[in-house]
Amino acid sequence: MNQFISWLIEGAPVGCIYALVAVGLVLTYKTSGVFNLAFSAQAFASGAVFYETVVNSHWPLWLGFVFAVLIFSPLLGLLLDRALFRYMRTASWQVKLVTALGLLLALPEMVKLFFGAQPAEAPPSIAPLIGIDQFKVFDVGGYFISADRLTTVVFTVVAVVLLGLMFRFTSIGLQMRAVVESPRMVELAGVDADRVSMTSWILSSTLAGLAGVLLAPLYFILDGNTYTLLIIAAIAAAAVGRFVSIPFTLLGGLLLGVGERALPDIVGTTGSFAQDVRPSFPFIVLFALLVFWPRLREQRVVSDPLSGVDPPPPAMAHEYKDANLQRMSKIAFPIFIAGFVLVMMTIVSPLWVTRLTDAFALAVVFLSITIFTGLGGQISLAQASFAAFGGFAMANAAEQFNVPALLALVIGAIVAAIVGALFVLFIDGLPALIGRFILRRPVVRLAGLYLSLATLAFAFMAEKVIFRREAISQGEYGIAVSRPDFAQGDRMWFLVVFIAFALVAFLVIFIRKGTIGQYLAALRGSENAAASIGINATSLRIILFSLSAGIAGLGGALIGMAQGRVEPVATYPALFGVVWVVLVVTLGSRTVDGAVNAAIGFVVFQWLFEALGLPPAIAIIGFGFGAITYARHPEGIVEFQTRKSILATARQRTLKKRAEELVRVEKLPTTYRPVWQVVAPVLAGPALYLLYVLVRSPIQGRWVAIHTVTLLVFLVPSLLFALVWMFATSHRLHQAGGVARGWIYLFAGGVVGALVGALFYNQGWVPRAELLHCVLAGIPAGVASVAFFLLPVQINRIADNRGWLSSPISWREGRAPFGFLLFGAFLFFRTSVTDASSSTGSFINHGFPPSGWPVFVLVAIFVITWVQWVAGVQGASNELAIGGEGFESPDESVSNIDEGPSASIPAQIDSGGV
Repeated sequence: MNQFISWLIEGAPVGCIYALVAVGLVLTYKTSGVFNLAFSAQAFASGAVFYETVVNSHWPLWLGFVFAVLIFSPLLGLLLDRALFRYMRTASWQVKLVTALGLLLALPEMVKLFFGAQPAEAPPSIAPLIGIDQFKVFDVGGYFISADRLTTVVFTVVAVVLLGLMFRFTSIGLQMRAVVESPRMVELAGVDADRVSMTSWILSSTLAGLAGVLLAPLYFILDGNTYTLLIIAAIAAAAVGRFVSIPFTLLGGLLLGVGERALPDIVGTTGSFAQDVRPSFPFIVLFALLVFWPRLREQRVVSDPLSGVDPPPPAMAHEYKDANLQRMSKIAFPIFIAGFVLVMMTIVSPLWVTRLTDAFALAVVFLSITIFTGLGGQISLAQASFAAFGGFAMANAAEQFNVPALLALVIGAIVAAIVGALFVLFIDGLPALIGRFILRRPVVRLAGLYLSLATLAFAFMAEKVIFRREAISQGEYGIAVSRPDFAQGDRMWFLVVFIAFALVAFLVIFIRKGTIGQYLAALRGSENAAASIGINATSLRIILFSLSAGIAGLGGALIGMAQGRVEPVATYPALFGVVWVVLVVTLGSRTVDGAVNAAIGFVVFQWLFEALGLPPAIAIIGFGFGAITYARHPEGIVEFQTRKSILATARQRTLKKRAEELVRVEKLPTTYRPVWQVVAPVLAGPALYLLYVLVRSPIQGRWVAIHTVTLLVFLVPSLLFALVWMFATSHRLHQAGGVARGWIYLFAGGVVGALVGALFYNQGWVPRAELLHCVLAGIPAGVASVAFFLLPVQINRIADNRGWLSSPISWREGRAPFGFLLFGAFLFFRTSVTDASSSTGSFINHGFPPSGWPVFVLVAIFVITWVQWVAGVQGASNELAIGGEGFESPDESVSNIDEGPSASIPAQIDSGGV
C-alpha cells in the first residue's frame, strides 16, 4: 500500500498533464468532430511564449501566465476555428485528421523559428501564483512532493471540475454536445453553431496552454520533442474515456502517469526488457486499448447525418480528357520517359543524378500511401516503420547472409509485406477470436480514425523497441550496405531505382483499374453494401496491408542502399510517417503523379532551402500548412491543377470556335483577345533572359551576373506590356460592370511598390543596387500585387451581376504569384540583414548566391505562375465577352450577342474547380 501511495504522489502530476491535453482532445472531438493531434503543438507554443515573456523579456510571473494561457492560447484556438476548422465541420474524418497532422508538424517549427531551435533550460514555475515557494517540498505522511507537482495537480483538478460543471449544468454545454452530431441540424433548432464551436475551441486551447506551462518545470526543460510525444500519452488517456467521457479521460491520464512511475519498480531499470518497455509504455497502452477494448472499437466516428447531401468528390483528371487529348498523352508519355532517362544517363550532373535517384526511391515509399490511402480510403501513419522493416531486412540479408543485393531488395519487400499481414491479422483476427469464444459476440473491425491511431502507436513502438534491438539494427550505428556490383556508379544506380519505381507504378495502376481496385472502391463507399454483394472485407484488408507494407519496404530498402547505411532512428524516424502522409495526400494520394511530385518536391525543396541559406523549419512549415489545401481539394493539388488545366484548355478551345463564328458574321466584340496574344509578349522577356543565362553561364564557366543593361533589354518590354495590359483590362472590366475606377487601386499599388523599393534601398537590403533601380522594380511589383486580386474580383462582380452560378476565375488564383513576390522580397531581406546575435556581425545566410541554380529555379517557377495567372485572367475576360456559364451552338450564340452582356448561355461547363 505504501508503495502505491508513493507511485500515486510521484506519478499523478505527470498524469494530470496527460489528462489536461486529453480533455482538450475530447472537448474538441465532442464539439467539432476534429481529433486535434496538434494539441501538443499548441501546448508547446504556449510554454514557449510563457518562457519568452517571463525569462527573456522579464515580465512579472502573473502577467506572463495571463498572456500565455489566458490571452495567447485562447486566441490561437480562436484562429484555428475561424480560419480553418470551421469550414471542415461537414468534412470527412480523413480531411480533419490530415489537417491536424499538418498543424502538428508546422506549429512546433514556427515556434522554433521565432524563439530558437535549442531547448530552453530551467523554465519558470507558476507555483508562486498560488502562494507556494517554487523550491518548497511538502511532506505528506512521509511522502514528499515538490511545489511544481502540487501546483500541477491543483490547477488540473480545478480546470476539470469547472469544465464538468459547465457541461452538466449550462446551456452552452448542452449545445456543445449537440453541435458535434450535426451543425446544420442544430442550426435548424435556432442554435448558433459557429458560436458554440468557437467557445469549445477557445476552452480546449486554453487547456492546452495551461498544460504547456505546467509541463516544462516537471521535466526541467522546454523541448519540442517532449511535447510532440505528449500527444501519444494524451490519446491513450482519452481512449480510456472512449474519446467522449471527460471524467474517465481524467482518470485515464492519472492512471497513465502512475503507471509510468510504477514501471521502473516493477520491471526494473536494467535489462533489455525494461529498457524497451519503459520509453514505449504510452504507445503500448494506446495500442492495446485500441486493439483489445471492444467498446472503443464500437465507438462511432463523428460524422454529419446530412453529409449524404454533399456533392461527391471530383472525378480523376484523366476522365476529363477528350479522345484527342488521350491519344496525344499515350504518344507523348513514352517519348517523355525515354527522353528523361536518356538525359539522366548522359547529360545531368552526378550530383543531380544522386538527388533524383533519392527522390524516386522515396517515391516508391509514397506509392504505398497511394495504395493504402488513395485506393483503400484509410490512413496509415506507420509507413516509415514498414519502410524500416524492409531496410533492415535488406541490410541483414545482404551483409549477414551474403545475399546478392537485388535479391536482398526483394527480401526486404517480402519481409515488410509479411509484417503488414501480421499487423492486420493481429488487430482484426485476435480480437475477433476473443469476441467469438470469450465475449460470445462479434467485434467491430478497427477502421477509420482508430486504425490511424493504432498505426501511429505501432510506429513509435517499433522505433522504441524493435529497431533498437541488437539482433535487428546491430547497434546504434546501424548496418552498412553496398549497392549491386554493376550499379556502383550513380547513373546505373539511378537506372535500377527508376526501373523499380516504374514496376511499382504500373502495379499500382493495374490494381486501381482492376478488380481489386473496384472492390476497394466498394469498401470505401459502404462495407455492409460491399459484403452484401459477396466482397470479403477481411481478405481485402490483408491484401491492402500486405501490398502497402511491401511497397513501403521496397522503398525503404532502396533508401537504405542509396545512403549506404541503415540506422535505427536516423534513417526511418517514426515521425517521418506523418510527414510523408501529409505531403502525399496534399499533392494527390489517388494517382502515381501525386507520389512522384511529392517525392521530387520533398528533395528539391530541401535542396532549395539549403542552397538559399533558409532554415529547414520553413520547408516543414510549408509542408504542414499545405495540408490545409486537402480540405478544399481532397483529390490533391496535382490532380486539381491537372483537371483545371484540362478544363481550361477545353473551354478556350470552345471559345476559339465561337470567336471564329462571330468573325464570320462580323460580330466579334472588340474586348475579345486570344490568350496567346497576351501570354506571348508577357512571357517573351523573362523566357529569353532565362535562356540567355542558361546558355551564357556554361560559356563563361560561372553564373552570369545581373547587369542593368541586360535586364533592360530583356525584361522592360515585357513589363511595360504587362502594365498596359493590366490597366487596360481593369478599364474594360469597369465598363462591363466591374469595380469602379480600378486604375486608382493599380496606381496606388505602384506608388506603394515604389516606396517599398526605396525602403529596400535605404535599408541596404538590395546589395549593389541604385535607388532608381529599386524604385523601378517596385512599381510593377506593386501594380501586379494589386492586380493579382483586383482583376479576378472585377470578373466575379460582373459574373454575379449577370446571374451566373459560378465565376470563370477566383481571387484565390492571385495568391501564388503574390506569394512568390513576397518570398523574393524576403530573400533580398535575408541577403543583407546582419545577425544581431553573431559577434562577428556576419550575414544571416552568408554565402547566399545572387545567382545560380536556386535563383534560376525560383525565377522560372515564378514566371510560370505569373503566366498562368495572366492566361487565366485573359481567358475569363474572353468568357465574359463572348461566352457564359456554358456555350450554345454557334448559330444560337450569334443570335444572342445583341441581347447584351446579361444574355445567359445555358449548357453549363465546368469552370475548373473555381
